[in-house]
Amino acid sequence: MSGLISPTLEQAGFVKSKIAIAIKWVARLDGLSQYWRFSEILEVPAGAKIRFKMAGITEVPYISEVLFGHDEGDTVRTRLYLDATQGRPAYMKQKGDITGTVDGIDMDESYPLDGLTHQVELSVANTFYIKDIGAHNNGQTYFLQGCVYDFEILIDEVITYKMPLTNKEQGATQLATVGNVNAFMPNYSSDVWEQI
Repeated sequence: MSGLISPTLEQAGFVKSKIAIAIKWVARLDGLSQYWRFSEILEVPAGAKIRFKMAGITEVPYISEVLFGHDEGDTVRTRLYLDATQGRPAYMKQKGDITGTVDGIDMDESYPLDGLTHQVELSVANTFYIKDIGAHNNGQTYFLQGCVYDFEILIDEVITYKMPLTNKEQGATQLATVGNVNAFMPNYSSDVWEQI
């Protein structure tokens, strides 16, 4: 009578290995002096989409800038910001011809100040310029306290620009993974990084 043979995992083709756990880092802007500055003005054409995530936002004292930009001559300014004025809950407001959603809900309704991650999607009707994330007027006012990351521009549903803003190893200068416009954080500190 022959006995059953039970091969070990290695004999069956399975190999012991370490499982790599992906840790995602994001930079939390301090709301006082930190923001992301692109190495060139991003000019987003009509018909394109802008998509990114925001996290860690629990308060908007007055106005907190999300995206700010202008054309080369500084004659056309575009912006997207959280507005908590006029006695209503914080909501997204824009200067420029864009519409958008936060987690699929019209951005004009309200922005949840729960500290969680929220997906923002914008549709561009006329050219929209982006120079900074998290500050207004070249880093002078309305600093955002929280995280903006996984920033993308899509043209005809194809990603033409991608800036993750999640590479802790790159520090203050983040490199685009699609496109060639990078981002730099003024007043950088290694303390900005947190795991999500």
